[in-house]
Amino acid sequence: MKGFFYAMTAGVFAALASVFAKLAFSGLEVLEHNALFSQNAILVLRAASFVSIFICNAVMWNLYTKGLAFCSSSVLASGINTGANFFLSAVLGHLLFGEVLGLIWWMGASLILVGLIFLHKASEKSNKRQKIN
Repeated sequence: MKGFFYAMTAGVFAALASVFAKLAFSGLEVLEHNALFSQNAILVLRAASFVSIFICNAVMWNLYTKGLAFCSSSVLASGINTGANFFLSAVLGHLLFGEVLGLIWWMGASLILVGLIFLHKASEKSNKRQKIN
């Protein structure tokens, strides 16, 4: 259970790093035409977003390596991390940036979710067999 938590949380920080990357490089253009934000304020927001990319990635790698240590297999930790990152990136992209997710995206996301369920079930069976032996 610890491995699942660490891998999932690592995926969350990876998704946050993606959001900060979008803000640092293209997400703040809306503010450039807003009279409330000066050019200096936008520059500070971009710099803070840029630094946040590295902070989120450092935390993500720390949690991911802990997830690898506690999961029954590296495939399981990688799958959980990737799945969490993928889904949360999509949800945040839609909520924060108005990105549209089409039918093909949802079909692919569903296949990823089914694959993660298979990985988790296989991991549980493997753990039960190891406990018996």
